[in-house]
Amino acid sequence: MDPDTLGALAEPTRLRIVELLRNGPLTVGDIVEKLQIRQPQASKHLKVLNEAQLVEVHPVANRRYYKLRSQPLQELDSWLNTFRSLWENRFDQLEEYLLQLQNQRPGGIEMENHEVMLTREFNAPRELVFKVWTEAEHFGKWWGPKGFSLEISEMDARPGGKFLGCQKSPDGMIMWGKFVYQEVNAPEKLVFVQSFSDEQGNTVRAPFNPNWPLEIINILTFTEENGKTTVTFSGGPVNASEEEVAAFEAMKPMVKQGFGGTFEQLDQYLASQQ
Repeated sequence: MDPDTLGALAEPTRLRIVELLRNGPLTVGDIVEKLQIRQPQASKHLKVLNEAQLVEVHPVANRRYYKLRSQPLQELDSWLNTFRSLWENRFDQLEEYLLQLQNQRPGGIEMENHEVMLTREFNAPRELVFKVWTEAEHFGKWWGPKGFSLEISEMDARPGGKFLGCQKSPDGMIMWGKFVYQEVNAPEKLVFVQSFSDEQGNTVRAPFNPNWPLEIINILTFTEENGKTTVTFSGGPVNASEEEVAAFEAMKPMVKQGFGGTFEQLDQYLASQQ
């Protein structure tokens, strides 16, 4: 490709002239009128484009019409194609990588395609809804199944931080659990890995099923419209065995029912805070 072609097109006004001529031949007067520039300026730019062989002149009666020449533009297109093919290859690789990421979660956690999905609208601003999910003084007053109480030992809602708490059922059963926060983007998104644990925060098996997944990732997004907040929740096992996936699948209806009750408690608590 002739470097004079790029040099001629590098000047913004000359590039605009070429774009105008794309629609057909024009006189100097036409170009002056359309670009609102002075005639000497237009003539100077047309001279450069003519020397670069990007335009040619056709006299008609007492007027001179300028027309684009196709050859240097075709050469430019061929030259650019060498870069297009390079970037298309890069984009193909990017697409493959993004497809791989669809089965991953923050922190490189491998995610099984066995999620529970819930969406709930709350009559409260997004900042408040996010706050009660991430501050111990609020979280302990609504989180968990109906009838359970929650005692929080630790809550540090930041990436890499941990929640550790103890739930007590009405009949006195005690279960410790923990979250490890992966993403805390206030007030838009919250991601954490949830596990059963002992009092020290060591991961343990669920007391109700030895095949229950050791780790479940929960992803929440918060959107607000007209003062109301929609929480979209998805959760599922990570790094799970076939037995763990089967156990989770079997209990999906109960998991949804449990979160439904928890969200009802959240709705009531939010109403009390406004």
